Amino acid sequence: MSPFAPVPPRAVLLGIAGLIASAWAAAAADAPAATTNRFDAEIRAMARRDATNPPPAEPVVFAGSSSIRLWKTLAADFPGRPVVNNGFGGAKMTDLLQAFDRVIAPYKPPVLILYCGENDVAAGRDALATADDYRVLFRRCRELRPDMKIAVIPMKPSLKRWAIWPALQTGNARIAQHCREAGVDVIDVVPEMLGPDGTPRPELFIADRLHMGADGYRIWTRLVTQWLDAKTGRAVAP
Repeated sequence: MSPFAPVPPRAVLLGIAGLIASAWAAAAADAPAATTNRFDAEIRAMARRDATNPPPAEPVVFAGSSSIRLWKTLAADFPGRPVVNNGFGGAKMTDLLQAFDRVIAPYKPPVLILYCGENDVAAGRDALATADDYRVLFRRCRELRPDMKIAVIPMKPSLKRWAIWPALQTGNARIAQHCREAGVDVIDVVPEMLGPDGTPRPELFIADRLHMGADGYRIWTRLVTQWLDAKTGRAVAP
């Protein structure tokens, strides 16, 4: 089924929700470590969301940290596409791997878009070790669904974390290497987030100088849309 096929009848959607709920429960039972995730309450809320509003059968899943979680306009930004926002907390790569069986696996998505790693490096973790977690993540995705189309948004430059930008760049270079080896694409948002002087554009960020506002997400939306169009075809009109 195309990821942009017409939405199935409600009865089918309810069946899908039941299957996803079962998968969530099985994942929790089979992977005890995941249930101790520091964002467990937030991840459980995703399961309740899916039970109330069944997700599409073949969704485009966005997963990762707060830059995904705070993308509140995701559905409006990608009209006609069956998007699911599974960003959570201030997730690190270690959190995302731990929660894989709950935020990615139940959906078996044909399309997955990832943003994570920045919080690891900001907390003092080695950027290369952080990037190497992507290799593990890609392997698990391919085991889940060999034909999955995957894209990574690289760790972004920001005003608040500008001091660690060299480390983030090092991590991004290693992530890009893993992407090439795994047949995964990089949606490079970095050039458009930097001004003529090579520093982050202030207008792209909210008051905390870390998270993006509407102007930042407009850049991401345009570049992700270009990638989706190229990989899956244009969206079906809503």
